[in-house]
Amino acid sequence: MCDVDGDVARASSARWKVPRWYTDPREMLRESAPDLVSICTPDASHPAMLELALAARSTRGVVLEKPVALCLADARRAERLSAESTAVVAVNYTRRYVSSHVALREKLASGSLGGLQSVTGYYTKGMLHNGTHWIDLARFLCGEVVEVTAFAGAAGPGGDPSYDARLRFETGLRGNLIGCDSKEFSLFEMDLVGTRGRVRLLDSGLTVETAIAGPSAVFEGYTVLQAPERTEPGFDDPTLHVIEDLIEAIQTGRPARCSLVDGVQAVAIADAIGEAARLGCSLRVDPPS
Repeated sequence: MCDVDGDVARASSARWKVPRWYTDPREMLRESAPDLVSICTPDASHPAMLELALAARSTRGVVLEKPVALCLADARRAERLSAESTAVVAVNYTRRYVSSHVALREKLASGSLGGLQSVTGYYTKGMLHNGTHWIDLARFLCGEVVEVTAFAGAAGPGGDPSYDARLRFETGLRGNLIGCDSKEFSLFEMDLVGTRGRVRLLDSGLTVETAIAGPSAVFEGYTVLQAPERTEPGFDDPTLHVIEDLIEAIQTGRPARCSLVDGVQAVAIADAIGEAARLGCSLRVDPPS
């Protein structure tokens, strides 16, 4: 366990029964030589901490909290360093590891909701800090984003604005993301409308609402969405699933379910959104490298 605040490191080690604690990550990596490293430091420090972890000979896997970096240049550098390392890096965009969200991805792929017509969402707390959570989930469910248009949105923490954005996916699907102010309440939602039904992820994804199209009981000859089925599957230990997936990726040589490439692409899309808002135009987004 390592934290720059010694009291926090000591208390955390006692709580989780970790035998050794440090205030210097270099010392921890050198003396304890961990196989797996979890980086859950403030956003701005992620690239430097990842560089330290990848430079340590013992490191076989890293769980990196999002975002990968606060600018695209730092994120690309992290990607290059990772490519030179044998360690596997997983970025903790949690919703990729939630069973209900994985099941939704399979449902969309099966065509049971028909072809997607639109995806719309709301978020708070900044484009990089929380908006990239939505962007990564949209990539996971809907495919690659190829073009963005953006507008000034609500204020975000630490100079990270919550932009409003329009997205175009490689399939032709169009999406809308709306940034809201977190001063009053936190918000994270996604609404996917297909040709045969609709799914809404509510309460940050803890609640799933599904409505299937069928004959109207009021207007003869019309097809409408039927009464929605609402479930509350919650988040079933997603961080545990991140670790399980990372270990399997190390053992098999495959990428993590949410790889560093995925994490960098979320930053690239967020960067394009910020630039599009500044320039007042639409911008293409390069595909993942």
